[in-house]
Amino acid sequence: MAYHDEMVKVRRKLLEQYWPRVLPAVQRLMKQQNAPLTANQFEAVCLWLQQDFHVGQVDRAYLDLLIKNAEAEVLYGQTTRATFGRYVTVADCEDMTALQFARVIHKLFEHFGYQVDPLDESGLILRAPMRPPILVGLEVHNIVIHQPVIDHVIQRQREHNMSHAILVTVGRFGEDIVLPLGTGTIELWDGDRLGALLDRVRLDPAVLLS
Repeated sequence: MAYHDEMVKVRRKLLEQYWPRVLPAVQRLMKQQNAPLTANQFEAVCLWLQQDFHVGQVDRAYLDLLIKNAEAEVLYGQTTRATFGRYVTVADCEDMTALQFARVIHKLFEHFGYQVDPLDESGLILRAPMRPPILVGLEVHNIVIHQPVIDHVIQRQREHNMSHAILVTVGRFGEDIVLPLGTGTIELWDGDRLGALLDRVRLDPAVLLS
């Protein structure tokens, strides 16, 4: 976890170092087309940073935050930034590191009143008064979730002696998924369910910086 934290910090520092040199061109483009950057233009900015400034692997979620902040200022004005600001979507989550995804899910459950205790990049524990704790498993790297991921959550559920668990993913669950009897309750949250919750809660992208 410490290694991933350091890598995220390094990538963000590189972006922060070179972003002021990229920002004027991005702002001019937004003004010319009077619209946010398209997906292709976003990819072009990523490529520019990688090739001209030797940034290496771009922290796409953080770059998206920087670009959306610029959009709010250029297109909508600072005074209406909160109204028109971007929020975290499931599509954003698909490009996140495990640590970034864990932060988003952490904030999502906090929104619903839970005390959230991180286990590691792939797990959280939810606590609420007068309720048993809940284990949350996280999977962001695989689009299709197969049985080994389920088995891992079941194993952790047993290790922590918890009767309820939730597996949250940005993808979907494969047809091979089997929930063995006697393991307690396990909820499976696919990308559609997660996306609906994120659209409802509208988390500020700044959660990635916490």
